[in-house]
Amino acid sequence: VTAAVCSIVCLQWRRLQFQDHILRTLSRPEPPMHLAVVACGERLEETLTMIKSAVLFSIKRLYLHIFAEDQLHASFMEALESWPGFIRSRFNYTVYSISFPSENAAEWKKLFKPCASQRLFLPLILKDVDSIVYVDSDILFLQPVDQLWDFLSQFNSSQLAAMAPEHEEPRIAWYNRFARHPFYGRTGINSGVMLMNMTRMRSTFFKNDMTSVGLRWEELLMPLLQKYKLNITWGDQDLLNIIFHYNPESFLEFPCQWNYRPDHCIYGSNCASAEEDGIYILHGNRGVYHDYKQPAFRAVYEAIKKVGMFAGEGQEQQQCSKTCQICSPVLASTIPSPAFCKLSQRAVRCEGIIYKEAV
Repeated sequence: VTAAVCSIVCLQWRRLQFQDHILRTLSRPEPPMHLAVVACGERLEETLTMIKSAVLFSIKRLYLHIFAEDQLHASFMEALESWPGFIRSRFNYTVYSISFPSENAAEWKKLFKPCASQRLFLPLILKDVDSIVYVDSDILFLQPVDQLWDFLSQFNSSQLAAMAPEHEEPRIAWYNRFARHPFYGRTGINSGVMLMNMTRMRSTFFKNDMTSVGLRWEELLMPLLQKYKLNITWGDQDLLNIIFHYNPESFLEFPCQWNYRPDHCIYGSNCASAEEDGIYILHGNRGVYHDYKQPAFRAVYEAIKKVGMFAGEGQEQQQCSKTCQICSPVLASTIPSPAFCKLSQRAVRCEGIIYKEAV
């Protein structure tokens, strides 16, 4: 995995340098893709690693919307501004304070995990943004954001959001066995990676089980929380499940390879699209980047985290070599078995985890 991850990242460095040279000659660059993340508590390093993966593995420019506690703002800006010019030119960003409706701010902030429900209010805060990809801070892109962004073009006239299913196998799924509220589809949806057409979200009247008439997004959220707050376990994700249970025509489900979590590996391999084509987004929930319960997840995270973003032009080969030297002992100590690596197939496997080269 050391050779696979490090060599792919090095290729991305060279690709970005070439693209930077080409794009400097274009007078009208394409509009950027918008990517949002929320960071509270000890999530600075994890969020920066996510951003690094998004920038390295993407083609078009990104606009990052970083929602963070005020004490993290300076650290985010210092880190991002320290990246080399040909990387820094690939994205713009704004750092926002955490913001909830004033009359219920405390209740929203403590829902599930600190600040997690901020994602529900993105359509109301980013009023000038048409569409956006929201990701949790523990996400790693292993394919270009562009490919996820392309799902927007697959929306029909009524669809306004897309997510992956919470589970593929109903026998081990959580929602259909334990949920005490309505949920989407057979096994529910996971909101760690969420694609939103926010223009449509702001203008749609959503069906619900509280009134006989549709409610706009801003009218829907608080009544929904008040009705179900004693019955929900996963906070704002449960609220999204309830909303799209009653509005399935507004939702597009994308494959689990775009939100591959430890659950897809713990109970055996249960994400068919990842087995066939590889993992496109790695979601390290349950804290698996920071313990040894899922060594393969931690190994990929450590490899990307260790990639320096401070080398100047002409130093990339030296930086790649240094990165691999740093990564090697870290990854070697976490690989559980020889089955993890099958480099002859240019892939990485571990108990059903597949990471195929992204270039």
